Amino acid sequence: MKNKWSTTRYLVALGFLTVLVLITMFLYELSGIKQQQEVLAINVAKAHAATVISIREWGAKQEGVYVTLEHIAPNPYLKDPLRDLIALEGPELTKLNPAYLTRLLGELTAKNNGVIFHLTSLLPINPDNNPDAWEKDALLSFDQGETSKWVIGDFNGEKQVRYMEPLFVEPNCLKCHWEQGYLPGQIKGGISVRFSYEPFGIAQKKQIKVMGTRFLAFGLILIVFTAGFAGKSYLNEQEKLGYSKKIEYLSQMDELMGIFNRRALLQRLDEEIEIAVRHGRPLAIILFDLDDFKLVNDQYGHLAGDWVLKSSAQLIKDNIRSIDSVGRYGGDELMVILPGLAKEKAEIVMERIVSAMDNKVFQYEEHQIRQQASCGLAELAADTKKENGKILRDLLIQAADNQLYIEKRLSEQANK
Repeated sequence: MKNKWSTTRYLVALGFLTVLVLITMFLYELSGIKQQQEVLAINVAKAHAATVISIREWGAKQEGVYVTLEHIAPNPYLKDPLRDLIALEGPELTKLNPAYLTRLLGELTAKNNGVIFHLTSLLPINPDNNPDAWEKDALLSFDQGETSKWVIGDFNGEKQVRYMEPLFVEPNCLKCHWEQGYLPGQIKGGISVRFSYEPFGIAQKKQIKVMGTRFLAFGLILIVFTAGFAGKSYLNEQEKLGYSKKIEYLSQMDELMGIFNRRALLQRLDEEIEIAVRHGRPLAIILFDLDDFKLVNDQYGHLAGDWVLKSSAQLIKDNIRSIDSVGRYGGDELMVILPGLAKEKAEIVMERIVSAMDNKVFQYEEHQIRQQASCGLAELAADTKKENGKILRDLLIQAADNQLYIEKRLSEQANK
């Protein structure tokens, strides 16, 4: 039966394909969630940087601001004769230039919420503003035209967000940086922001958990439905296969006797002949004819005759090997196919069957019926050359039939 499981296979394949699509979609959504959190983290970094730049620009426009010396030390790198002021009344004051203001703001935000700002340059006045390796690469990239730099990675054993923008020279910047040779519009450095990625990672895990639960539930429902349909289809196809095998079996078997019918018997004989010729093995057949079987029908009825036929077939089956075949060749004629047996061994089988038939009493209702059989044996020798299969079959059957005819004539003469 060609493609006997086609529907089930299609359903199973569809199920696997759907699961594959779901996995692909899950991985795509997973990548999207990761990218979404990274974009959010960078936008937060940009917002922090923009806030700091705005504060620095305000400080620059004010040309610095004064604060009390109570909690803030003077900037040792600020060359301004008015850096420190001693008022006639009130606390002592010190001037905060934009760079110093930005650094102090960074220290405060780092302490309060973990956001660290760093004003840096390739030519810093304050050694504390020297860039680290990543900041230096970013500053060099700004000189090549890049407008920002960011990365999310491990720094000092912690996953962090790092973002950096360039700072350009404004006219009011030259009051502190004129000695360094900067011109308005040039890049004098950059502002870097860094903070922990952990909050974004936690949010990312929560989103993945929710999405994973949703996909898992949908996938399980889909698998259950697909498995149900596939199982039902499998059972239906198995049932159809059972019907097909039953039909095939019935098409090959004689309904009354439970053995091969003529068509299936001759087909099996053709197969055994081909095997025997190909491998150089002997093959024998025996033709049985139930003697005076018409008298059984006439004397006891056709039901009794059917019983004798069925019982005779069973008797023959009981006295042959499992690899041998028996079938109904004609009305009351039966044939036994004996693959691998030469004439001498086939005669032993034939005599055993005849002896069993002679000693058998068929009990049908209150009747005890005896039935004898005549037989004819023919052999396909092991050295038989390859010929047309049908010709060899006809020759073999004809030889057995001739032997059967001789046997019946001898039996009739003996009974006279």
